Amino acid sequence: MKANNENICGTRLPVLLRNSLSVLCSVHLALCAQAQSTVPDVGATLWDWNTDFISQADNLLDPTEEGSLYAQHVKAMMFWGARLYPSGDFQKAADGLTDYLNWYPAHPKSSNPWGSNWTSLGPFNTPSLGGNGSYSPGTGQVHSIGFDPGFGSLNQTMYCASSLGGMFRSTNAGATWEPFSDSSFPMAGVADFAVSSSNGEVIFVGTGDTDGRTSFSTGVFRTMDGGATWEHLNNGWLNQYPGLNNITAIELAPGLPSTLLVATTNGIYRTQNALDPAASVQWQSVLAVPTENHWKGLVFKPSDPSTVYCSGKDVYQSTSFGDLGTWSAITGPGFGLDFDSAPEFSVTKPTRINLATTPAAPAMLYALLVRQGAGGNRSFAAEFDATTGQWNSLLLVENTNKDCSNAWLPIAVGPISYNGEIVAYYGSAKIYRSLLDNGTRTIAMMDDYSDNVHADSHGLAFTPQGDAVWIGHDGGISKSTTITALTTGASQWSTLNNGLVTGTIFHHASSQVEAGTVMMGTQDNGTSVRKPNGSGDYLWSQIEGGDGTANYITPDGTVGWSFELQNRAHMNRHTADFSVHTNYQVGWGPSEIPPMGEIPGTGKSYVGIKEVYAMLEKNNTLNPGPLERLSHVQCDDVDLTLVTAKPLGKSGLRLLPPTPESSIS
Repeated sequence: MKANNENICGTRLPVLLRNSLSVLCSVHLALCAQAQSTVPDVGATLWDWNTDFISQADNLLDPTEEGSLYAQHVKAMMFWGARLYPSGDFQKAADGLTDYLNWYPAHPKSSNPWGSNWTSLGPFNTPSLGGNGSYSPGTGQVHSIGFDPGFGSLNQTMYCASSLGGMFRSTNAGATWEPFSDSSFPMAGVADFAVSSSNGEVIFVGTGDTDGRTSFSTGVFRTMDGGATWEHLNNGWLNQYPGLNNITAIELAPGLPSTLLVATTNGIYRTQNALDPAASVQWQSVLAVPTENHWKGLVFKPSDPSTVYCSGKDVYQSTSFGDLGTWSAITGPGFGLDFDSAPEFSVTKPTRINLATTPAAPAMLYALLVRQGAGGNRSFAAEFDATTGQWNSLLLVENTNKDCSNAWLPIAVGPISYNGEIVAYYGSAKIYRSLLDNGTRTIAMMDDYSDNVHADSHGLAFTPQGDAVWIGHDGGISKSTTITALTTGASQWSTLNNGLVTGTIFHHASSQVEAGTVMMGTQDNGTSVRKPNGSGDYLWSQIEGGDGTANYITPDGTVGWSFELQNRAHMNRHTADFSVHTNYQVGWGPSEIPPMGEIPGTGKSYVGIKEVYAMLEKNNTLNPGPLERLSHVQCDDVDLTLVTAKPLGKSGLRLLPPTPESSIS
């Protein structure tokens, strides 16, 4: 046996391996969940976008860290390169999305579009921990959390949303969840939502991805009957919302149920007739700043609809209901928070800011600021006093590079005073809260993602009564009633994922021997397997941690293989019953979901990472270990360093169009 080294690194792979590459197209969008590269300029191509990104040294720091700008950008390039090759013209994708949105109203989805007998296999709850599974397994990302205005002991209706899995409702305070938006929107992603404080049947949904580029916004939807029907508030939206942009936040003005503001990657929009017939709802762009495309925070001053705050890389305020021309920055010289002079931002300015307010302290505005780049990734807490027009001093929240990202910056402030103290919670990969210690406000960690809560937080919310705090993260949703705990050990959390189906499945494999046995690789929830439990049913268990990607079960069912990403890049070999697992370090390759499979009729299995390996059934003296390297070049150096050398995708395994295949012999 020998490898055809001349062709093995292009698309001239055996038919099975080459065709497996097509699967990558369907999942790379999900891999862009954290992608925070800025939106390309109008007229710029993908290659222009990439060249601009790699020309900035700060963008190339910490390339193997999951939350780094570099790693996020590579994922985005992996997705878009294949779709936009060779022109790199983003406008083609934008036009396609616009055409789809115009076509969709007359062709809505049905609950069973194939008219057949598809059945969801789950998982419908957090998989059990087994094998080499990591701490805190989960189901999938949750980005936004909210409550019915009458939430309490007699009304336990609450909602959560996922940019990857849509919107869910619970009528028993999170004990169980049910889909709330299935088949209702053109695309599944829900970035944020707003429930009317005067009528819980009225809910506005902002579609898209609040923390990345996983899905694109298809505008704002409205239900006025508790989710029974939905209307697209699209009049003028597409004309004022060009390109592949996203909604990041949506807020109703307090006391003004028809005034709705939306933060997008293209600026702040407002409608003042949100309750009118859908075709009559009008949108206006009220704030667009050329240097801002990372909008995140959008909050009203409690009980004062005239004052509204928003944030991207700076913080802005309007005291005229958000009218066009009434916005001004409240960061800078004279406000006590000048990013040009603050030592915390002497090397890298804030890259994203989130905001929160509370009725317990209506004059205060609370902020969580993230810087990502040279000088280290860090997040800081700050408070703005509207009565004085000044910010207080910054407090360091997260100081670990790998745990700090533009995609992980939720903030929430308790709606009541806790023994005279205002309590704020902050998220990163971990959970923190502010507290008073001998009269001095400090930051304390409430969970370090070791045992209680899954890593990478996206959404935080307090119940209206202030008796619990909820967090949405990469593993689902968790809550704590120990709000004023002083230490991590005293902070108690429970994860409530029953019915919450929000996982991002990168790849799956089915057994040809036992029809119900399935492996799947998921974003930040590792590799899980569904297998018989011995009682006539099936059980999901997590067998590997990190980001699980590609999977393969040999035709005879004796061996399962999985690829684990996220800072480790392992090939994992599993026994037939998935009780014994062996990890092998292989390093990053040109694809984060490497093709693997068997050449028909040969009984031999292969995987393509940086090189092509034969996956052996047992060790032998000539090839110690289960992976035998067949190719001896590294795929034209198409690896993580390629992006620094030339526009990613101009050559290499990912983007070359199909060519006549050769084989390994």
